[in-house]
Amino acid sequence: MICQSCQKHDATVHQVQVKYDVDGNPNIEQRHICQNCAKASGLPVAPSPQLPNVVQMLGKALLGPLSASLAEAANSGVPGEPSCPECGWTPRDFRQTSRFGCPNDYDFFSDFVENVLEGIHGYSEHARPDAENQLEQSRQELEAAILTEDYETAARLRDTIRDLEQDLEILDEPA
Repeated sequence: MICQSCQKHDATVHQVQVKYDVDGNPNIEQRHICQNCAKASGLPVAPSPQLPNVVQMLGKALLGPLSASLAEAANSGVPGEPSCPECGWTPRDFRQTSRFGCPNDYDFFSDFVENVLEGIHGYSEHARPDAENQLEQSRQELEAAILTEDYETAARLRDTIRDLEQDLEILDEPA
């Protein structure tokens, strides 16, 4: 895509603005310009955000007028359902948003969190891949890096493999 401003360079900065009319309907305006034109117009030029961040930002922009009513409906709660003493968040709020209201919620709802994790993953503790599988995967990645002549990655993988092999030697030694 060519810059809409100078018509010379590739557009690498993409600006999306959501403006609401008097009826609350969103109007989306898009601008695609090159980095030079972005700097000249005063736009910050930074690396593109991760896709989930983009989706989250667009969701907030499009649902902005509805957020107050959604928050009110979400906070209505179920009678007898526990709520965080710090923020008032309930398990229902978490189920609706997949988020907690404050850091205290992780401790307050620890049993609930454990059940959710077991339902999603089948276990509630973080599973670290064992060193042997990690070693085998690193060796395969090293071969691929050598074939593609990516020597920086190959050097990093070589060091990782050496460290994993040392860790396995320590684990295999009798106590």
